[in-house]
Amino acid sequence: MSNGCLWKIHASLVPGSKNFMIKSLRDQYGCIRLENIKATNSTWITKILLSIISADPNISNKELDIILNDKFRIKSQLIQL
Repeated sequence: MSNGCLWKIHASLVPGSKNFMIKSLRDQYGCIRLENIKATNSTWITKILLSIISADPNISNKELDIILNDKFRIKSQLIQL
């Protein structure tokens, strides 16, 4: 793929149904989806991080950044946190 992502799926509709049959799947990936999602705003991030910070009030900004990136594929600037 042009962005270096190896993930790929090939499927077809099963005749007479609303189901798809997966014919091939390459489930290895190391890419992130770069997209501006309007629901991902400061209010949404605050709701996500509130429980994490409540559980560990001493968590660092760097750790919060790692969680956002690993769990939600959100890249933030540490200054924003």
